[in-house]
Amino acid sequence: MKFDEAAVKAWVAGVLRGIYQPLPKEEIWEWAERTLRIPATENEELAGTLWSSSLTPYVRDLMRWVKRPGKGEFWIMKSSQVGFTMACLIIICWMIVHQPANTLYAINSVTEATRISKTRLKRWIEDNRLLDQVGEGSSDDLSNLTYTLRGMTVYLIGAHSAGAWKNKSIVLCILDELDEHEHLEGTGSTVNEARSRLKRPKNAKLIGFSTPGRMDHIHGLWEKGTQEEVHVPFPCCGHYQPLKWDALVFGTKEFRDLAGDYDREKIRLGAHFKCELCGKPFLDEQKRKAFQACRSVATNDKGNPAMRSLHLWDAYSPFVTFGDLALEWIDAQGDETLKEGFMRNRRGQRYERHGKELKHSDVLALRNPLYARGQLHFEPVLLAQLIDIQGDLQKTVKVAFDEKGDVFLIDWKETAYLEEAVDWAYDPVPGPADSEWIVTCGFIDEGHKMKEVREICLDHTPVFWPVKGRGDSQIQHLIATSEKWVRGDDYILTYHINEAQFKWQLLTLIADHKRRAEKGEMRLHLPHDVDEHDPIIAELCNERPENNPKTKKWEWKKKGPNDFWDCVKYGLALWSVMRPLIQREGATREYQLRPREEAVHH
Repeated sequence: MKFDEAAVKAWVAGVLRGIYQPLPKEEIWEWAERTLRIPATENEELAGTLWSSSLTPYVRDLMRWVKRPGKGEFWIMKSSQVGFTMACLIIICWMIVHQPANTLYAINSVTEATRISKTRLKRWIEDNRLLDQVGEGSSDDLSNLTYTLRGMTVYLIGAHSAGAWKNKSIVLCILDELDEHEHLEGTGSTVNEARSRLKRPKNAKLIGFSTPGRMDHIHGLWEKGTQEEVHVPFPCCGHYQPLKWDALVFGTKEFRDLAGDYDREKIRLGAHFKCELCGKPFLDEQKRKAFQACRSVATNDKGNPAMRSLHLWDAYSPFVTFGDLALEWIDAQGDETLKEGFMRNRRGQRYERHGKELKHSDVLALRNPLYARGQLHFEPVLLAQLIDIQGDLQKTVKVAFDEKGDVFLIDWKETAYLEEAVDWAYDPVPGPADSEWIVTCGFIDEGHKMKEVREICLDHTPVFWPVKGRGDSQIQHLIATSEKWVRGDDYILTYHINEAQFKWQLLTLIADHKRRAEKGEMRLHLPHDVDEHDPIIAELCNERPENNPKTKKWEWKKKGPNDFWDCVKYGLALWSVMRPLIQREGATREYQLRPREEAVHH
């Protein structure tokens, strides 16, 4: 076998250079500020400008730690917009130039790994001509998900595949979106896989970060570590302190109007943190300057010193204001799905769900003495109808919403024909002062009658729209839309809902009815005259969540007919679509009786 002597010498030289070349004295973030320009795929507004750690100065500590000799782990329980993915890509860029060593970057799916490779890491390397700096390699070496470079290989993998981890000895491992990594047969988790690949190298580093999610990896690792907080000097007195949620001021008298309601504009502009020492305000416009002197402070003296851990939330983000956080929290009240999203994505904290099997007594407690079945006792901001198809039968429910978002089940029925259920929408509902109300809009579950449902919705546009329930893995958002062909040149907008989220919301509306009443949160109501033997009572009890201990996934089990449950679930989804429009434009009787297509084309 013949060898290319020059190529072998170059490879050996590269490896030795990676081992023996002394590291520069400047820190990684200092090198990056002097060297790296931001690719357009990272940020169009800042494209071509030098990267600066001044926006996210807390990443400097991570970069200092990576350069330090010795083994270690760094776990970051974070919110969604604090910049750690970019920081890790910059660390990889620095290693390519100054400390070549095998690196593995694992994220929740191959699709995401491909996106990180093509639109982010590859662009950082190419746009900054890093391979020219090291004198070896070309863009051809940056193909697919494995980069073979001077003295190192960079692997980007979908964490769910146990096979992707095999036969890889690495020095740096980065686990992105850790709580979205699935259970691995054999080793159990990507954390165990990563640790097994990092045993030999004396300077091996393991970095993991994630918003808290269902797998609950990051919270457990954070608990075992140093549990560090980012402290900043408040300008009022120079006292160093962390930004704590309980110190965010936005609910006091100064932020309310004469009626005692929140003044949203005052909150948007004036929400602030209160200094724990002198009580003076720390304003959003002061945070960037103050953050330049930030420092990490450990709070767990019993933690494993080899496991650094940090909690960081969106109050530290340069892309989110204190007012944004306050208003988003206000809007989430009474909606468990929005509250969960806020806790995880904004505050970077776990949100524990508690499954409960509903009883008839839970549902009967929803009866409201102020109204009878088939009648409205107030002027609603939205009157909707939902239709669920099961076999040859249709079950349908009319629901009304007030300004607070309370849900009132007005009437329900079973029909033999879909057309009969649709026509029911045009039967007026008697309201206060001899008024009459008709349905503004509604969802029809496509079920097994997809073509028929789409044709009927097209004929009744803009009142009815097709809807489908989807799983967490099928759509990335709470609600998604797609245009579907119906006939000829006609298309219709179909809604795809993350049905598990709305099931949880419905469950909590029933199970937590008493607590919600005490706190004035969004509630679900039934007419006072509904009979305990009415089928709707049993159907609202016929779904329950069970937690799979292996996958950590909640799985919904059905113990009987649940068609009316599905109708109410779709009603909650429809409200989440319509609420922003109603809040923006206001709701009047004229709006109610003259439906607008734009309401559901939000």
